[in-house]
Amino acid sequence: MIAQWGPFQLGWHGIFTALAVMVALWLAGRLAIQRGIPSEVVYGIASIAGGLIGARLFHVADHLSYYLVNPLLIPAIWEGGIAVYGAFIWRCSSAAFSLSSTLQSFCISFNT
Repeated sequence: MIAQWGPFQLGWHGIFTALAVMVALWLAGRLAIQRGIPSEVVYGIASIAGGLIGARLFHVADHLSYYLVNPLLIPAIWEGGIAVYGAFIWRCSSAAFSLSSTLQSFCISFNT
């Protein structure tokens, strides 16, 4: 732990997680621009929140027996427990869904 302000704790894991999210968004944004993908797909707040939710859900699924006994701790992300691969899987699937709907609307407008 680096610092603590009341119930808020700042640790190295949190700093490197935030840094990883920023680098991933920057890189994804650059790649999206190169490929002509709308920036809303990359930079939407739902994208970041979805990654955090996916990371937590994957952690909960990975420790399901514990959370079945303690279901009130499922949203307690401040207690620790996120899985970066859960965020990656969630984000990739949500981006694929978002892109498919964007491409469908583009194709429909192009064909009319």
